[in-house]
Amino acid sequence: MRILEKDVDTESKNHSCSNNNEIVFITGEYTNIDSLKDSSLVIHYNYKTLIRGYKHYELSNHLGNVLVVISDKRITLCSSSVVSGYEADVVSASDFYPFGMLMSGRSYSSPVYRYGFNGKERTDEINGEGNVYDYGYRIYNPCIGKFLSVDPLIQSYPWYTPYQFAGNKPIWAVDLDGLEETGYTMYLERQYSTVQGAIKQNEANRAMAKAVTVALFKSVFSEQLPKNFIDHYAYGNGKQYTLNKSEAVDIRSIPTGLKGIVDTDKEKFNKLISVAKKGSTITLPEGYSIQGGATTGGTLGRFTTSLTGKITIDKKDVTKWTFEGTMQFNDIWDFKTNFVTNKDLQRSEWGDIQTKLADKYLPGQGFNITSEVMQVKQTSFDASFDWYNGKAADGKQNEISNDMKDHPQEAKEAIKKGKSGG
Repeated sequence: MRILEKDVDTESKNHSCSNNNEIVFITGEYTNIDSLKDSSLVIHYNYKTLIRGYKHYELSNHLGNVLVVISDKRITLCSSSVVSGYEADVVSASDFYPFGMLMSGRSYSSPVYRYGFNGKERTDEINGEGNVYDYGYRIYNPCIGKFLSVDPLIQSYPWYTPYQFAGNKPIWAVDLDGLEETGYTMYLERQYSTVQGAIKQNEANRAMAKAVTVALFKSVFSEQLPKNFIDHYAYGNGKQYTLNKSEAVDIRSIPTGLKGIVDTDKEKFNKLISVAKKGSTITLPEGYSIQGGATTGGTLGRFTTSLTGKITIDKKDVTKWTFEGTMQFNDIWDFKTNFVTNKDLQRSEWGDIQTKLADKYLPGQGFNITSEVMQVKQTSFDASFDWYNGKAADGKQNEISNDMKDHPQEAKEAIKKGKSGG
């Protein structure tokens, strides 16, 4: 379908203003002129008038023959002063014989529309309505199915009469410019292939740009796990990522136990244990969790540790207890974190800058991270769960921040530049 539109020029009008809350369309904006109190005041303004009927929609068949043309104007159907529906404003309607001659009694055309067979312009002044079409290089007469002049490419097509139209294949082919036949379906396929090729090339370019961006962000980290997370963010379509036992160790989390590492978790534990009696058992409430912190850059950062299990109070001393249960790490990896004041869970300044850059430039979708369920134990004498025994919280941040430790002045300049958006 092709759309044609006639441009309506900007016009100048004189408008007498009165105190009647009138709305005037001026240079693309509605302006209320009720505040003008002098009814004799004359305003000179430019405006654009929208006139229905100048935009045409061509409905064609497989050969590009325009069978029906409608405008953007609609005809109201009324019944007893009630609008019952609308009809299309038909500008042109045509049925053609194979070589393009109009069928008698089966065509209608408004004087404002001059196109038809193969989408070409009619020249009705020569031989009457629909009897002559301008193909660019030659003039075509559909009544006889021939051009009115010799084919300029006659030497290239010796098997054709020099006046032939579309290789004498009007059901399958068209004559695009008066020089040679073109299978219209093949022409459309070529056009479609060109568009599809451009789309595929554009997709390939975007995929390449994405791959380069992902590789750039991955190059910052020396450890494999943050690189895995970046790949999953870019190509995982938001699917959950489950840490295996080895990866759970690789985040190098800060050792923690039931009391946690932040004040709120300590207060929560003290409240839970305050009602304990000698020899009693306390089951952790459903959804019980504490905060955790990973020291390997680009992994979990601040995360949630979900806990299940039971606390058994000593039979003789209420301050002594033993815990047995499970632990599971949970987090959302999406760069939407908020700054915290707790020193144990703070990111470095450079980490904050990297997070902002990734949020802005790294393509992908955030995802949930969980870990395999781990069995844990702890006594009142232990600072953390037994799972942390022999596991140091000594994770590497990333290659850049590690290098900055050896070049503090350059680090300060880079951080300053990053904060200023330079």
